[in-house]
Amino acid sequence: APIRVPTGDIQQVWIRKTDAAATAVIVVVSVGAFIGLGLLVAGALKNSGPWPEWDSCPFVYSYNGEEYVPGAEPYGMAIPEGLPRTDWVEMSNLREVDGKYRVLLANELDETQFTDELKLVAVDHAPGLKVAPDFGGRFHTFARPLPPAKAVDREGRDILPFVAENDRVFWVSRLDEKSPDDPVMRDELIIEFPKPAGAKRAKLLANVWTTQWASQSARLFLELYGSSLPQAYADVDRHGPTYGQVLKWMSSEEIATMKVWVETPGGWKARGMIYGGAPVITKNKAYTLDVADVPGETLRIKLRPPVNCWMVNSLAVDYGEDEPIETVEIAAVRAVDPSGRDVRATLAATDRSYLEAANR
Repeated sequence: APIRVPTGDIQQVWIRKTDAAATAVIVVVSVGAFIGLGLLVAGALKNSGPWPEWDSCPFVYSYNGEEYVPGAEPYGMAIPEGLPRTDWVEMSNLREVDGKYRVLLANELDETQFTDELKLVAVDHAPGLKVAPDFGGRFHTFARPLPPAKAVDREGRDILPFVAENDRVFWVSRLDEKSPDDPVMRDELIIEFPKPAGAKRAKLLANVWTTQWASQSARLFLELYGSSLPQAYADVDRHGPTYGQVLKWMSSEEIATMKVWVETPGGWKARGMIYGGAPVITKNKAYTLDVADVPGETLRIKLRPPVNCWMVNSLAVDYGEDEPIETVEIAAVRAVDPSGRDVRATLAATDRSYLEAANR
């Protein structure tokens, strides 16, 4: 029977799409005997204009043996060529069929996307370990990730049910409480974890991503350049003054990256940076935090996301050393664009030879 829910109680609505767009690249790779599979994607995207109502990233679909399902949403916010981004994303639904893995790279938006390299990365690890990449492509293991013991927002309300588990139940801003007249348009989250006495380093396992508002904010920022936007892009590409200005804006406003603050005897210290960029498909990422100066048996971290620009699904910490793993990059044995053209050479290496995908 239908389930009736008051609209005031609905936080988010997720709609499952069953068919990918026609603008797609089929990539097939040979199977190796490995436990975990991830996707390495390097590239950048440029909007073809006019600006769409929805800004995002390429969509990567995994073949699960029956159909292609959403698997990854890489290199978000990598808008000009001078700000490229390489993403390592877990492909949790990917399954071997007839000795092959199949993924589909699709541009479903009114923008032009440039992909430089695409490979699978097979990760062989011990059973029971969780493995997550950091922003630099290093893989970290989580043998005993500890969920938060306590989590509150700026008003002191309990938000632990939203951030304790990777369950697609996200903490997001409560817009009904916000006003444009508020001088501080940020939320504040304080999360506590158990900490072994004497721990020097904490590995943060975060499922935290930017919302559509973040990409829309970036769009509005870029629109301020008006007709000079192509010149601004060119200046970023050659690392001119605009390059530093954009990086400074992104860091201070925390639209695409968000600082992780750790409480110490000397006050709150910024000890890490969470990278966002994908409002639809969320996957775990790893971040390493220096906690050598944190006394006692409690680790307190703070996040200050701009209002409605971030979603927090889950956070956990692990204080153990990374355990041994083996990784192997797997290049495509077949890769074709919608016209049937072989694009394996284009996707084989990060060499500024781009696969261009336009959806007009």
